[in-house]
Amino acid sequence: MAEATQTYNLLKPLKEDYGTISNFVDGEFVAPQTDRFLGITSPLDGKVIGKVPLSTKAEVDKAVKAAHDAFWDWRSTPPLDRARCRCRASFCALMEATVVAGSVTQYNALTEGG
Repeated sequence: MAEATQTYNLLKPLKEDYGTISNFVDGEFVAPQTDRFLGITSPLDGKVIGKVPLSTKAEVDKAVKAAHDAFWDWRSTPPLDRARCRCRASFCALMEATVVAGSVTQYNALTEGG
């Protein structure tokens, strides 16, 4: 009797639609003030899976100002506190990297038609 081979996909299924990605300004997500968006296409099949705002000049200026202001707060933060913050951020990025790596692996392993 031949043994049946089972395959398992341990990766989470890919999202079909990521929706509209908001801008992140001054520590919070901000709804875009534009009606112009750019589609995010899947490298797998070219379908639009989300969209990002084509931000206005005023929105970009506000984000740049917030980043500039944050720089001065960051600069006055003691080095040990900055190191702790960067360590936490690195850990979070590493955890997120495993999710991203799984998605990349899944995309690369798929052939046209699934």
